[in-house]
Amino acid sequence: MHQRYEKVNRTFAPAKIVSMSHFPAISSILSPSGLVDRLRPLYGLGTGAECRILKTGINDTYAVEDGDTKYVFRVYHIGWRTRAEIGEEIRLLNLLYENDIPVSRPVADLHGNDIQDFDAAEGARMGVMFSFAGGEKC
Repeated sequence: MHQRYEKVNRTFAPAKIVSMSHFPAISSILSPSGLVDRLRPLYGLGTGAECRILKTGINDTYAVEDGDTKYVFRVYHIGWRTRAEIGEEIRLLNLLYENDIPVSRPVADLHGNDIQDFDAAEGARMGVMFSFAGGEKC
């Protein structure tokens, strides 16, 4: 954090900063390093697991790599999908996978949870880990 200075009696002294809560946000991007630290114990990822942002938009999408295993973690923006809607997306993808349709599917954590909760700056957000679907761009 940068220190702000103000002129006091011909010298510069640190400004008096009034304590205030965080400024309200409508959107934030979760830190990749913070996210992988949170995901390691939930999914049994190794200490060398890494995370990077793939894209931000309606959802924020992260690449998660644990050795040779790749995942995609999606963080939903507030108001975009309800927990029930995300649950239906998970159900549909699992159904497609079970019927031999090649799709990226949800990966449950070590406790069997598909949806993770995050207390972001703008409020509660949800995220889901997905298998990595290799392929080529069209």
